[in-house]
Amino acid sequence: KVYVDKYNSKTADIKTKMVEGFRKDVPSTDNGMYTLVLNVPVDTADANAVVGFDIVVTNGDKTIAFNDSNMTQANSSKYYAEGMLKPFVFIPRGTVTIDGELDEAWNNAIEVKLGNKTDNPQASAVVKLLWDEQYLYAYADVTDADLNKDNEEVHQQDSFEIFIDETNSKASEYNNATKQYRINFANEHSFNGETCVEENESTFAKTTETGYVIEGAFKWTEVTPAEGAYIGIELQINDADSTGARIGTATWNDITNQCWSSPACFGTGMLVAENAAATAPAQDNGKADNTDNKKSKIGLIVGIAAAVVLAGVAAAVSFKKKPEEEAESDKAKAKEKESKAKEKDSKKDKKADK
Repeated sequence: KVYVDKYNSKTADIKTKMVEGFRKDVPSTDNGMYTLVLNVPVDTADANAVVGFDIVVTNGDKTIAFNDSNMTQANSSKYYAEGMLKPFVFIPRGTVTIDGELDEAWNNAIEVKLGNKTDNPQASAVVKLLWDEQYLYAYADVTDADLNKDNEEVHQQDSFEIFIDETNSKASEYNNATKQYRINFANEHSFNGETCVEENESTFAKTTETGYVIEGAFKWTEVTPAEGAYIGIELQINDADSTGARIGTATWNDITNQCWSSPACFGTGMLVAENAAATAPAQDNGKADNTDNKKSKIGLIVGIAAAVVLAGVAAAVSFKKKPEEEAESDKAKAKEKESKAKEKDSKKDKKADK
């Protein structure tokens, strides 16, 4: 059972949302283990919002919980753990010509909105992603009324950035599989990463009535891409004002502004078949939109193997136990242990008296 308090209210005497699954509904492995995936929609929450949740696993006559050892999940979220909702994107297969035009293949791509803002950017962007055996493709449509590239520091110029981790390592520092490509509105390039070099990208940039468009193909160098593979991915625009100073950024997943140094900040995408986008759930950076089913997906996904609670899908949720809850739980366990010890000593004394 997975219990969710989408408002993270830490409140007693409330009815929280619960989804449950059963072992009989999924196949077992040779060693008797099994994996159960539960998807709990949180349709009113924004990306990077924090929700309260707990997981309860029953195996025969034994029941364990992820966080609330008092087992009050059904009517109280007071001792729930916390999960941060992270966006997740399906990347359909497709090949395009890099010319700044929306080829037919782009119609299958899922639209990603860059909704996380740092400082005070006035620009905004939506991005589409595709892949084939040679390249990861991106098409960024940026709305920006004031284009400027006067600053010598390239990250301060009006530009689009794509961060790629071919192995989805979530490592703390860059390696050969991690890359940062930056393309400004005049199609000038800058890079970060050992294999992030000019010959591994092909881009086209053009200005529009509302801003600019960047279309790019970024070569796979460390992996052979395949359907079902996960990659680390982050998308960002830099917004400069008329003086040439960067006034803010907008990103898809990251809220730390540290993707330039740590792939651990990247979001996650899954490479899928070319028609997969047509069946993707409707989401718009966490807000439901029933008029368009090609949006990035946000959900609370939890994986359970046998009676052991796993870390779930890292792309969908990051788990955190509340320190005060751990402390309170530890106190309760210590008190229970002390009580049992006293009861044991009392029995010994009575036996001695006899």
